[in-house]
Amino acid sequence: MLSSCADKSLTVQITNHTEEYDVVLVENGPEEQEIVMDENGVGRLSLKNRKKGYASLYYGPYYRLIWMDPDSDLEIGFDGATFANEVTFEGPTAQINDYLNKSDLQEIMIDDCKLDEPAFIAKADSLLGENLRKLDEAKLPSQFVDREKKRLTYFTYSAFAFYPEFYPRFSGDSTYAVSKVYLEKLRELWVMDASCLDIKEYTDFLKNAIPLLAREELPELSPAIDRNIAFVEKNMDNGPIAEYAIHSYIYAYIKRHGLADSDKYRETYNRLVKDPQRKKSMEELIRKWELIRAGNPSPDFVATDINGKKYTLADFKGKYVYIDIWATWCGPCKKEAPFLQELEELYKEKDIYIVSLSCDADRGAWEKHMAGDNKGGNQIILDAGSTFLQDYMVIGIPHFIMLDKEGKILNAQMSRPSDPVTRAYLTSLLNR
Repeated sequence: MLSSCADKSLTVQITNHTEEYDVVLVENGPEEQEIVMDENGVGRLSLKNRKKGYASLYYGPYYRLIWMDPDSDLEIGFDGATFANEVTFEGPTAQINDYLNKSDLQEIMIDDCKLDEPAFIAKADSLLGENLRKLDEAKLPSQFVDREKKRLTYFTYSAFAFYPEFYPRFSGDSTYAVSKVYLEKLRELWVMDASCLDIKEYTDFLKNAIPLLAREELPELSPAIDRNIAFVEKNMDNGPIAEYAIHSYIYAYIKRHGLADSDKYRETYNRLVKDPQRKKSMEELIRKWELIRAGNPSPDFVATDINGKKYTLADFKGKYVYIDIWATWCGPCKKEAPFLQELEELYKEKDIYIVSLSCDADRGAWEKHMAGDNKGGNQIILDAGSTFLQDYMVIGIPHFIMLDKEGKILNAQMSRPSDPVTRAYLTSLLNR
């Protein structure tokens, strides 16, 4: 039964709960909150002090868009095995949440970028009209409808900013350049409305549209982050939106590239970003990078070989350690494999360990892969629950790490085996 107390709550009731899946609520921002489930598959979260609006409820790798109102209880029920297909809602906002999850709304897709410009724009416009018709038919409260119309615009046109990148790939027309009509449509969609900053579809569109408009207006500037920042400072006098954009681009840059050459971006960030929550998230990101600066002791791992033997970094002390983080499903990892094997052969009698550290979630897939070919080197797989990837800020694989003989970091973002720089660097280590 739904609660009748003053403080309203979000209740999640799961049948056949899969314990390895967490239930996580994500609002549009860096914060997320786990909803702890009890032995009966029930979890509750107070809605006190939360904003009315959209949020995402994640169950393992799947999520549902929901509408939360701090003045209304909401109960969500589902079977753990069919969350992606069937969810029920109960409470004053149930009708809204049914609409969000059962209306079969349509958006323009990357595959639609094979259409020529007029057809692409016409299809996007048509889809928006159809989505708005479904919203009107749902007969929902006017306050929500006004909000949903804005979300639907950016949901429907989600892939619009990618057209200039993908159309030449699909069409083979390398001479294609965006038309004035396309840019006018993009600028029409690019509305500066700070009230939309808590709509994920809006902020995603904003982040994707700015680089395209910046390339058109400031083609002489590079790299892309410099061009994006310059465009924002030149064209966006809306403080909250400009601040959001600056935070997004600089945060993403430092998350990917680390602290090297980041001083000028951090200065820009400190000058333009004032929101305490955003500043806190940046400070936490910088703190994580500081922990893996060259010279610091490496974070450790626990991993297992094909025979079940456990390894930690202590097992590789006494030699330099070149760590390859990979997975069986990763295409770029497979392309690096022959080059990695060359390094293994070249340095197998030297003071360098080549460690292939799989991050496969499916141990069976890794074991099958190991049995398929004669795999050399030190082949191990990270144990479940390892934080090694998070400790090293790994956001894509393959990823390479270089440690010294004492297990201290030489380079947290080492070059790939296929890069000639790698062999030269490894050889230089042996000559020290």
